[in-house]
Amino acid sequence: MTRFVVSVALAVALVAASLPAVENARADRTTSHLDAELTRVGDAARGLIETEDAVGDASLAARRVVTVSVPERSLTAASVDYVELDGGDGPTGASFGYRLAGREETTYHLAGVPLSTPSGPVRLSDTGTHRLALSLVERGREPVVTLRRLEADDAGEPN
Repeated sequence: MTRFVVSVALAVALVAASLPAVENARADRTTSHLDAELTRVGDAARGLIETEDAVGDASLAARRVVTVSVPERSLTAASVDYVELDGGDGPTGASFGYRLAGREETTYHLAGVPLSTPSGPVRLSDTGTHRLALSLVERGREPVVTLRRLEADDAGEPN
């Protein structure tokens, strides 16, 4: 009986000691995933400017649809409070950011890409796949990429 109690106590101690490492691994994996997702959005915006012509009529603008996946908390993924994409109306330009539960916000600035979010920052709070539309328009003779969230009824496409 004593061996059993000692074995259980040792097992509990080992599990308790490893939990912080598991949580850090979850956070690292989720951070890497979100960094890659936001890099793809930035690359799509840059690609529009490099390969397409801006037009004044938004309905005729070149467009890219990009999906962003916000993972659900699991054994391998940390809980995500939100992912936010904000246009460059402020002094620092466009920014992409996210916050994992219980952690500080991580923010990246998208340099060299004029990005606008006409309806305000796009905040993704729900887990799952979100579709974003990037369009290249002309404003004041300058190209600007507009970013908005695609809803289920946009262009008859499912969300």
